[in-house]
Amino acid sequence: MRLLFELDGKDYAECTHTYVRNSARAIIIRDGCLAMVHSRKYDYYKFPGGGIRENEDPVEAMIRETREEAGLTVIRKSVREYGYVHRIEKSMHDETECFIQDNYYYLCEVEEQAVSQNLDDYEAKEQFTMEFVDADLVIEKNRHVGQSPWSNLMFEREAHVLEILKAEGWLERIDVRALSDVYQVRLLTEKDVSSVVELCRKNTLFYQYCPPQASEQSIQADMKALPNRKQLFDKYYLGYYQDDRLMAVMDLIMRCPDEKSAFIGFFMLEKEMQNRGIGTALISELAGKLKERGCQRIRLGWVRGNPQAEHFWRKNGFQQTGITYDTEDYTVIVAERLL
Repeated sequence: MRLLFELDGKDYAECTHTYVRNSARAIIIRDGCLAMVHSRKYDYYKFPGGGIRENEDPVEAMIRETREEAGLTVIRKSVREYGYVHRIEKSMHDETECFIQDNYYYLCEVEEQAVSQNLDDYEAKEQFTMEFVDADLVIEKNRHVGQSPWSNLMFEREAHVLEILKAEGWLERIDVRALSDVYQVRLLTEKDVSSVVELCRKNTLFYQYCPPQASEQSIQADMKALPNRKQLFDKYYLGYYQDDRLMAVMDLIMRCPDEKSAFIGFFMLEKEMQNRGIGTALISELAGKLKERGCQRIRLGWVRGNPQAEHFWRKNGFQQTGITYDTEDYTVIVAERLL
């Protein structure tokens, strides 16, 4: 895991012994806001998480503490390393003790339904509550905490992690309207499911190689489906429109499989619009827009044996990576286009 930064109190030169207490914390992003634990007594914020027990895996500690402190259940397959902060200072409880702590941060998704908190005595006395809040509010609050029993380095740790998340673009959503100068692009919702199903069912060749046929249930599932270790924050299930007519559907996932890549999980053009250069133009425009955002490559997969899909993606500059994976019904060939 990468080192984000160090916090050094430089006040421990005369300490005679050390105490190490590492922690693991969850970064949960939803619509540009973050799940944070708010101490209503002292009015500061912290990422959900806490101390790692002896011989406990850091990820397990993060999942356990997030559930206890915030009442949020982490989806295990979504967990992804972000970075750690090294903190060292004189203990606030023992003048002779040097306190050392590595704080491990993990990006993750949580289940929609919250559960009851299970707070320790001190957490209950501090009136811990879980809130989805704006990063700037937390940064401002944590840098102006009044009297409290805690070190200011703890408050600064969370504020600076938030600044890094902002600087790296984790809290920014794409304005999908800017993805095309030709079509109107917007996020699709459950209200659009029937229109998506209608478009998909016209493309019978695709479903011969990639069963089963589209249904309202399968499209609803696709709208939420994610690769391992990805968050819904990075997913854009898009509709391309012309004069209120749905022309194309695309499942676009940013920062996948790495920070400089985008992944197209699904793309389908209205049957009547095919073989007219429209799909190629749309993909070319998307590639240009993503490149402007700093994206360096686009990845996707086609089903082995589907001549239409392979021809289309090769024509649009996608080359096989040598990676394949098998499902129960077909083999997927992974390809990418460098931008």
